[in-house]
Order: sequence, then structure tokens, then C-alpha cells
Amino acid sequence: MQSTGARVIKNTGILIATELISRALGFGVLLVAARLLGAANFGVLAFAYSLSELLSIAVVFGLDTVVVRTIARDAESPSVVLGRLIVIQSVLALAVMLLIGMLLAQFEADGTKRAVILIVASGYVAYSFTMTFNAFFRAHQLMSYEATVRLVFGLLRTVLVMSALMLGHGLFGYVVSEWTAYVVGLVVSFVILSRRIAKPAFSAALKSHWHFVRDAAPFAAMSGLVTIYVGSDTVLLSLLTSDEMTGWYAAATKFFFLFSFLPKAVIAAVLPVMARQYGGHGPQDQLLETSRQTFRMLLIIGLPIAIGIAVLAEPIVLLVYGESFLPAAPVLRILMVALLLGFANWACDSTLIALNKERSLLRIVVVGVGFNIASNLLAIPFFGHIGAAMTTVASEGLVLLCKLIVISRVFDALPLGRNLVKPIVSGAILVVFLVIGRSLPVLLLIIPAAAVYIGSLLLLRAFSATELRLVWMLLPLRRQERLTGPGQ
Repeated sequence: MQSTGARVIKNTGILIATELISRALGFGVLLVAARLLGAANFGVLAFAYSLSELLSIAVVFGLDTVVVRTIARDAESPSVVLGRLIVIQSVLALAVMLLIGMLLAQFEADGTKRAVILIVASGYVAYSFTMTFNAFFRAHQLMSYEATVRLVFGLLRTVLVMSALMLGHGLFGYVVSEWTAYVVGLVVSFVILSRRIAKPAFSAALKSHWHFVRDAAPFAAMSGLVTIYVGSDTVLLSLLTSDEMTGWYAAATKFFFLFSFLPKAVIAAVLPVMARQYGGHGPQDQLLETSRQTFRMLLIIGLPIAIGIAVLAEPIVLLVYGESFLPAAPVLRILMVALLLGFANWACDSTLIALNKERSLLRIVVVGVGFNIASNLLAIPFFGHIGAAMTTVASEGLVLLCKLIVISRVFDALPLGRNLVKPIVSGAILVVFLVIGRSLPVLLLIIPAAAVYIGSLLLLRAFSATELRLVWMLLPLRRQERLTGPGQ
């Protein structure tokens, strides 16, 4: 039987690999779509995505997080939770679709644009159900099932959308193909869930449904606030400065959000363990230790990304966007500080959720949103896109400080751990290497830089013997034999 650490590492690896493949497929589809649809149609698609993403928050409503916590603690039968979830989300989905219908009735646009928005929105609603079904897989630490669902969706979406575009079906063919992939993904997730984990058991007890909604409300509010938090700087830049400056900032933020899946994957694997440790299945000091290990893991992952992009900001911008986007380089460098702070914030989020401190987390997010908007209003008129980037760093730092204060009051200790020095030293060695070699092409530096960073971690013995054994256990047997020889 695998230990807790081995399960966490394995599940994190599965989710990261799945996210990498999914993002690569999605990026490829959007790249082709942008070229074949043209700027106007691609703008319609982008607007439909933004509107649908905002409204779909009301369908997910934070229920996925409550499902993970409830199931991981064996608080209720999975069948009962699944039945309750389907009822609640069906009501929310109906309300959202009615709201979309009313908005479209007031929307001044041609029939094609309205149809595109309606199809994209209904696809997002279907995906909202899939997200909460995947929460059952995470609660049981069966990430391979979630990986299967997401890969089926990603591959099917790629094939259908590419086919529609190549056959000349344009924007309408694109969204219908994507909608089909969303629905198939939903069906696949429900079939796996009902056959492998639980079939829905419906109940007429409205009180239990209300309690479930009440528990999920803080997470739903946080999702809405985070959406505002993420988009407010770009909106304010557009209103207060030029479109060109907004474009520079948007180009830099693409890198900031590109790596958000990494802490998400780690937290998705760790959260069920942490919830169980605080839910009566283990002493509290185990939760503190898991929190510290999560901080350390995310620091080790985040440091080389932030350092590499910060040191090589100019050549990266030139490679990806071209010379006209060079003013985005200083913003990109500043945002890498925010990236590291963001990784730490993700670690804090998992600890606070495991501690049932979601209401404290909600208050912190409210503070962060208010500070972010107010700071942007002050900084952008004077410093433009640089001011917006500095505001993002300040906001992430303030939010992190507030979270650490709340956690320290529970544990009488900070979850920062004692073994952060060695990863930081390894990061400093990486900085020296990149500064010396920055004249080389960026693509040629990636593998040597990774080798320098990983090698310095090993030389400094940044990994404990237990962690190395866990990684070794996860290697296939044949690969172990190739490394050590048969029978060793």
C-alpha cells in the first residue's frame, strides 16, 4: 500500500502531465482558430468565453471544493452527495441559462453572434458539471480517472474543431464542435463516476441541500472575487491608458497565468490528505507538516520558472511576440515576483480550506480585491503598465501576509518550514548561470538551466532521503533496473 507522500507525488504528477497535454492541445486549437477565423470572429469568440466563464461560476458555486472535503472525511455517503449535487447544479444551471437568455434579448448583435454566445455558454454549463464530478475522483485520490476525462475532452475537441475549421465551417462550426466535446466529456465523467465510485441517491430533504449550498457559498464568492481580481488591472489599463500599453501588459500576463496549473495540480493532490488530517483522522501536527512540505514543494517548482523568465525577459518577449512588444519585458520581470508570491498563496489556500477557514479566506480575498482596485486607480495614471504590475506584486504580498497571520494563530507556528534555504541557494546558482549564458538563444538554455538547478538541489541535499525514496518508488521497475542494473 502506498504511503501518503507517495500518493501525493503520484497524483500531482498525473494532474501536471494532464494539464500540460490539455494546455498544449488548447493552445494549438486557439492558434489555428485565430489564423483561420480572423480578428473579428476571434473577438466574438473571446467575448463569449469571458461572459460564459463569469456566469459559469454560479453553476460550479464552489461545490467541487465542498465535495472534496466532505468525501475525504467520510462525512457522508458519496451516493447521497452526488444526488444532492446534481439537484443543486441543475437548478443553478437553469437559472444561469435563463439569465443568459434575458441578457441576449437586450444584446444588440446579429443572430450569429447571439447563437455563438448561447452555444459557448451552454458548453461551459456542461463543463461545470464535469468539474464537480471530477471532484469525486480527487476526493478518492483517483486522479487517473480525472486525467482520462480531460484527455478525452481535449483530444475530441482538437479533432472536431480542427476538422470544422479545415472544412470551412467557420465560427459556428468551431463552437458547435467544442460544445459536442463538452457534452461528451460530461457523459464520460458521469459514466466513470457511477460505475467506479457511486450512483446518485436522490433525497427530498431540502434542509441538507440548503446546508450544502451554504457551505459552498464562501467558495463561490471567492471565485467571483478572484475573477474580478484577475481582470481589473487590464480593464483599468484600457480605460486609463492606451490600447498599446494594455497590449503590452496583456502579453506579459499570459506568462503569469500560463503556469497557474502547477500549484493547482499540487493542491488538488494535497487537499484531500490535509482535509483528512484535520477531520479527525490524524493529529494536528501532521497537518502542519504537510502544509510545510507543500510550501517547500511549490517553492522548488516556482523558483526556476520565475528566475528563468525574469532574467531572460527581453529575449523571451522577442522570441514569442516580436520587437514591438519589448516594453512588456519589464512588466514580465516584475510579475515573476508576483508568480512566486502566488505559489505561496496557493499553499496557504489549501491549509485554510483544510482548517475550515474558508470564511476567513473570503474576507482576505475581499481585502485583496479592494486593495488591488484602489492601488491600480492610483498607480496606473502615473506609471502605466509598470504600475499595474507593481500593484499585482503588492496585492499578492498583502494577501499572503493576511493568510499567514490566520494560519499562525491556529498552529502557533508558520507553515514556512525549516528547509527553504537550500532551494533558495539553488535558485541563486541558477541566476548566476543564466546571467553568464544570457547571450545564448533562449531555447538552448532551457535544458542546461534545468540541469544546473536540479543538480544544485541534489548537491545541496535539498531533498530528504524519504522524498528521494518516494520518487524512486514511482519509477517503473524496468527504468529502475536500467539505472541500477538487474537485481540491485
